[in-house]
Order: sequence, then C-alpha cells, then structure tokens
Amino acid sequence: MRGNHQVTSAWVENALRPLRGENLLRLPLDEVARRVAAHPWLAAVTIEKRLPDRLRLVVDERRPAGLLRGAAGLVYLDRDGRPIAPLAGGAGPSDLLLVSLGTASEVDLAGAFRVARSSPPPSPPGRRRSPRSRCSATRDYRLFLGALPFPLLVRRGTLAQRLPALAALMPELARRYARLAFVDLRSERRIVFQPVVERS
Repeated sequence: MRGNHQVTSAWVENALRPLRGENLLRLPLDEVARRVAAHPWLAAVTIEKRLPDRLRLVVDERRPAGLLRGAAGLVYLDRDGRPIAPLAGGAGPSDLLLVSLGTASEVDLAGAFRVARSSPPPSPPGRRRSPRSRCSATRDYRLFLGALPFPLLVRRGTLAQRLPALAALMPELARRYARLAFVDLRSERRIVFQPVVERS
C-alpha cells in the first residue's frame, strides 16, 4: 500500500480476507475495490495485480477540514461539510474549523466552511486560534475567528463585504470596551455589538 495514513494495512487485509487464496489472474479488481471502499477515509484507490501473488494499492484519502461537534461527540468533516468519521479520543487537531450544531438539526455545513474561508480582519497581537463556527438552521452563523476574542454573527455570502467596516471600527471598540460578547455583522447598514457587563 502507498498513500495511506488513516486506512491501515491491517484494516485492508481484514477487508480482503475472504478473497485470500483466490487465483490472482481471475480475481476481479472491482470486488477488491468494493471491499476497500467501505473505509470511511477512502476517497479513491488504484489497484494493480503483481504476479505471482500480490496486489498493489495506491490510496487517496479524504482530507479533514473541520470537526463537527454534536450530541454524539466530534466528527471529522471534509471541506464540503460532509462527515468522514468520528474523532477517536482527544480534542482533535487545533488547526481545523470547529463547527457546532447546537440545537439545530438541518444546517448548511458547507456554508460554514465558506464563511470561515472568507478573509478575516487583522489579528490583534498575540491572539491566534483556529476558526470555529456555530451553525443555525438558516443562513446565519456564529463565527469564532482566531484573530478576535469575540464571536461574529454573520450571514453567508456577506462577511467579506462587512469586514472592512468592522476593521475600521476595531480601534474605537478596543478603546471603549474591555470585552465584547459578540459583534453582529448581518445588517447591511449597521454593526451591532454587545459589551460584556462586568458584575461586581
């Protein structure tokens, strides 16, 4: 095997165990491909017969672009928002987009990736975190950018146009308020923000 990281040799050997002992010349490669394709991380595979008794597999694996947090735990997502496989233990890679469903049941996961790929505003010094996004059942998202200490409420397809106005307002917001709970960019004509009220 070549190109495999998540698709282990042990898993492939077990999947192909029922074919062990078959005549290699008569072995249908579409059956081999069907059995290997059951692995959730597999995007594509090229299979060749190597006489007298070997198969060569070149694996193309799906690439994780995010993690979906739901009731069942964390699941890897590809860049189109399609689930790949559950995260097995740990918190997952820190550079992946984290998408939280909350209580919504039908959301546009691909939209969350499009929002997160939009240009973020300039980073304040010393603040770098991976982006996160919380989806609602509409076109609205709560986006946590690593560059900002507060979430942005954004509407899909409008973030890039709204960011320059936010960037211009950032110095004044930083001067006036110690902490912000959120900044709402969903309106075309105004920016809504909520300061954090410190309780004594």
